[in-house]
Amino acid sequence: MSKRINLTGKVFGRITVVRFGGVNKEGRALWVGRCSCDGNRKAYTGTSLRHGRTISCGCWRLERLTKHGHARRNNTSSEYGSWRAMLNRCLNSNCKQWNGHGGRSVKVCDRWNPRAGGSFENFLQNMGPKPEPKGAYENIRINNDGDYTPTNCRWGTRR
Repeated sequence: MSKRINLTGKVFGRITVVRFGGVNKEGRALWVGRCSCDGNRKAYTGTSLRHGRTISCGCWRLERLTKHGHARRNNTSSEYGSWRAMLNRCLNSNCKQWNGHGGRSVKVCDRWNPRAGGSFENFLQNMGPKPEPKGAYENIRINNDGDYTPTNCRWGTRR
């Protein structure tokens, strides 16, 4: 059995670990965490917290899936899809484009990154609507080695 890492007081996404919560059936350490959304407390495995698989009590996923106010008929807008794709490329190591983005330390600025308190609304405020809603426009970094920030991004085509 490996030595348990004390996670008390550490923050993982929206979760702040409050105390040790015992072990589950598999013998994995459970930690009681408080979510910043409303103080909701739940038990999480240390592994899922440390590896970024759990970042909230479920509120973040719910926010992500609910209507964001920038689409018609409960669909997601093209701009919202671009924002989600950008986050996926930089934050999800299982994404096919991870190696060219998050895998080489390209980051999303805190203003746009929901894990750091950012939002789609901030992204849309900085980027504005796409020139053509259904066109081939995507979020392009001006300096390909730079991060996704308001000063380094624009709507453009692959050409």
